[in-house]
Amino acid sequence: MRSHLTVGAIHQGFIEAALLEGIRSRQGPRVQRGTQPVAMELDEHHEYPVKVRLRHSFKSELLHPRASAYTLQKDGTHKHERGSIDGYGTDPEEIVPRVDGIEGSEEIIRAKYLIGTDGAHSWVRRQLPGVTMEGDSTNAVWGVIDVVPLTDWPDVRRACNIMTERGACIVIPRENNMIRLYIQFPDDYNAENSHSRTDGEVVCRDIMDTARKIFAPYTMDYKYCDWWTLYRVGQRVATTNSHMNRIFIGGDAVHTHSPKAGQGMNVSQQDTYNLAWKLAGVLRNQLHPSILETYQSERLPVAHQLMALDKEMAKLLTTRGPFDPDAAKLVHGMVTKQNGTYLLYSSSRLIASASTCNPAAANNIPLGIRLSNAQVFSQANDVKTNIQALLKSDGSWRLLVFAGDLSSSAQLTYINTYGPQILSLCQRYPPASTRLRSWLSVLLFHSGKTRDVEFNDFHEAYFPLHPVHDTAHEKYGIVTKGALVLVRPDQYVAWVGGLEDLGALETWCENFMLEVSSS
Repeated sequence: MRSHLTVGAIHQGFIEAALLEGIRSRQGPRVQRGTQPVAMELDEHHEYPVKVRLRHSFKSELLHPRASAYTLQKDGTHKHERGSIDGYGTDPEEIVPRVDGIEGSEEIIRAKYLIGTDGAHSWVRRQLPGVTMEGDSTNAVWGVIDVVPLTDWPDVRRACNIMTERGACIVIPRENNMIRLYIQFPDDYNAENSHSRTDGEVVCRDIMDTARKIFAPYTMDYKYCDWWTLYRVGQRVATTNSHMNRIFIGGDAVHTHSPKAGQGMNVSQQDTYNLAWKLAGVLRNQLHPSILETYQSERLPVAHQLMALDKEMAKLLTTRGPFDPDAAKLVHGMVTKQNGTYLLYSSSRLIASASTCNPAAANNIPLGIRLSNAQVFSQANDVKTNIQALLKSDGSWRLLVFAGDLSSSAQLTYINTYGPQILSLCQRYPPASTRLRSWLSVLLFHSGKTRDVEFNDFHEAYFPLHPVHDTAHEKYGIVTKGALVLVRPDQYVAWVGGLEDLGALETWCENFMLEVSSS
């Protein structure tokens, strides 16, 4: 179950810049620079329970950006360069050290919730009572280097893993003709001194000497190096990712691991997205605050799965011996599961159990898994599209109505009979955004031919979204009478049933939804 979208490597700095630009273009809050948290308190009796004291740094305290870039000279020495940096966005201050606020001053911020995504050495995590990082590290030392390669290796522009008796290497294509090499050092490499070594010429020479041995008989050299580092492999998970449903941590603040499987940023973004849409619903008085407990029940197990994947990947890459196809197959299966398209969330307040719905109405749509993609055709113009393209990330829940063959007048009448009840459900709860007209978007899919059905045949509950016909009924295992599938804002399947089970869906939603206030 891989994504239908094109896969590509994007620098983390570009992603951050794009997010900042998105916030700015929507007149959202400004990201403050040069600001450090000093103390944090939690008072549940206060309207804004979280109290954080912040200090605005002096500009002289800020770390100035230092490029590790250089060009390799003929005599083996390094000529330092400014680094390969492409600008993104409209604010040039984003790449200049700055302090927002009065330098050296302190201020108090009160909030309903606090999210800590402040990295492996998270300050927020350290303030939470009893929260520790559990796991271990190994003596394996890896070097990472970004270079413009000079090589006859034929797959240099492809992401690949290379495993030899001389060590392992991961190749990742980068922008500006660069590649990133993750190089496993020999077992006898001086691990004790690896973190204290600051001599760039020596470290880069060690990395590239090891790379040449791994790539032999192919050549591997370079002229320009943009960045390098050394690291030890460590795998640790926080004992919890939330505190009293008020303070949450995500990303590296919860799980630290090696970059071998390429899952760090993916899992971290899934952490915060899972939390963000739930917080939005709570803050908009759409969802009951107790649903925030599902952030831990859904995402902490994923962190442990990530550690299992990382350990298997490390074992595969650090084995200096014959290639083990069974081990490689195991890792490939784990990566496929971990990439977010096949994670399974257990039943909770936001994922129905089989006993509270009717999964047999759509046999191939499992509960608690992200809805798989299928191609459909618009009723209006017969243009082909993907179902996932219809599920925009705007905070909406979706009710997918699989209507069956509507060329049958009896089936059309049967589907329209439930229109008033569906329309009532759409109006019962508030949306999670002022940009949305309803908390629930209804998408109707039918398996007949477009010429056999007219727009004015449908009840108004199925508008203004265009009904579409498809081959998805067969793929999703929809029964003849049709099915209803409730999809969460993060595209995970929350509830499945037949149209005759609509009353059960209404009852289930009452467990976590807050009705529109009469005022």
